[in-house]
Amino acid sequence: MGAVGLLSLSPDSSTLAASRGGTVYFFSVESFHYKKEERIFSCSLDEGSSVKDMKWLKKRHNSYILLTSCGNLYLGSIREHLEHLMDNVDAGML
Repeated sequence: MGAVGLLSLSPDSSTLAASRGGTVYFFSVESFHYKKEERIFSCSLDEGSSVKDMKWLKKRHNSYILLTSCGNLYLGSIREHLEHLMDNVDAGML
């Protein structure tokens, strides 16, 4: 996979998200116990920027928000497309 910019564990500890540039890869944590590193999903940003920050949403199962290096905020869910929410967001707002 190469150099990873960000790691984030889901609230239920079942999924590990790893970002590399503008792509986020999601892995089953259980698969690491068996050294399989099973990727269950990935999503990519369209704008050519990288992932600056990511937060899992506790009240929405398998959902998260992404902040890009360009200041764009996205809502995502595993196995769903990213939804653009807002532009010009500062990392301090997360």
